[in-house]
Amino acid sequence: MYDVFISYAIEDKSLLASGIAAGLKQKGLKVYFAGDELSAGDLVSDTIYEGLEESEYCIVVLSKYYIRSWPIIERSHILRREKKEKRILIFPVWHNITVHDVKTNFPELLDHYAESSQTSLPNLVDNLYNAIIKKRKEHRTKKKRRVIAASALILCLSSFLYYEGRSVLITYPDRETVEKIVTEKIHTIETTIENEFEKKIREEYGQKISFDSLLLRYTQFGKKSKRQRNEYIFVNHEKNISGLANIKALKTPAFDTPDSHYGIIWPDSYLLKPTDLNEKTALLYIVKEPSSVDFKVDTFFRQQNEIHVLVTYKRPIRIVYGTLKYDEKERLKKQQIRMYGFKPSEEYVLTHQNNVWEIDRVE
Repeated sequence: MYDVFISYAIEDKSLLASGIAAGLKQKGLKVYFAGDELSAGDLVSDTIYEGLEESEYCIVVLSKYYIRSWPIIERSHILRREKKEKRILIFPVWHNITVHDVKTNFPELLDHYAESSQTSLPNLVDNLYNAIIKKRKEHRTKKKRRVIAASALILCLSSFLYYEGRSVLITYPDRETVEKIVTEKIHTIETTIENEFEKKIREEYGQKISFDSLLLRYTQFGKKSKRQRNEYIFVNHEKNISGLANIKALKTPAFDTPDSHYGIIWPDSYLLKPTDLNEKTALLYIVKEPSSVDFKVDTFFRQQNEIHVLVTYKRPIRIVYGTLKYDEKERLKKQQIRMYGFKPSEEYVLTHQNNVWEIDRVE
């Protein structure tokens, strides 16, 4: 077995590749370097593919020569291994090429940790060695966690709960079922928010306007007084979280004025005109996220008799209700911002009740 395989074009061997191989060997790594491993009579393709399979990681020297040389096949082979093993195996070294070259010829390597040959050879070797050791430790830690998780799952599946005098074996759902339960809950919450919005539009004669028009009205209204009292409320799963500091602690977009868009990229905006509104002393508006909620179920794990599901959101703020009123007696503006939506990340907890897995709470 080898620690690392070095893939390079023959033109880069003496200039760079051999120096990297020698340096990593001095640091104690077992390196597959074609210049050292091939012997007379060896079938090149078979020997190299054997080296690729037996190497834990691969350093690829990307250069203008590599782009048009047969070692590209080596890169393709190791990329297939990356996909199969679901982890990073390739460490690119950019040798006299640009970002455009990599983007054009090796787009799949743009998000990989990379070094440049412009770095001195000793530092380049040090950096590659440290990156390989770090990635190996991360992989072994994850592997150990998977073993622990699998052991815990076996223990859970083999445990019994006693319900109404009978022993009941809990059957844990698969990932697809868990995602379906969470997705239905999220869509239910989104529908509730949408219904509240539609009700507000009907009851208070909501009129859609351009966002620029809303900003203009807000700015003009703001000139009435420099004194302003603010109240911020974030409604999350029917819970009210008050105070700007508390809302920001959730890493949820929370800002003083609509010119921030409240974290919504292309907002729809509406003016509200209830019958008792005096437009000289009050400005009521809604800023709404027009697209459906975008979320991802990142991870889930079992803890005792619960399933914990971590969900992350893009554009978590769905609707913002803004109220700006001017108190003529106190010469004071009073602003209330009420936001409805999700935290950027949330943990859904499922419990087994009446032989059905249901969402018990959101943390």
